Amino acid sequence: MSVVLDANVVIALVVADERQGAVRTQLERWLEAGEELHAPGVLPYEVAAVTSQLRRRHATDSTYVSLARRLGTVVWTLDGALARNAADVGLPVRLVA
Repeated sequence: MSVVLDANVVIALVVADERQGAVRTQLERWLEAGEELHAPGVLPYEVAAVTSQLRRRHATDSTYVSLARRLGTVVWTLDGALARNAADVGLPVRLVA
């Protein structure tokens, strides 16, 4: 059998994503089973586009994270990605739902 990978699968492997462990486990299963992995030629461009967007967003997020760290306070946000980024560096976060 062969597998076609979507760019999101690759992206989940290289960024902080709650699905990263599941993706890594599945990838290991495919490799151990000798599955042929395929992706369209556009994959590198999609991955580059998404990581570029994430880098810009993380750059903005980092200003909030840095300020909260400097002040020793809680980050309040509606942005799930910002909440994860702040939590990843040990800051208290409140995600307003």
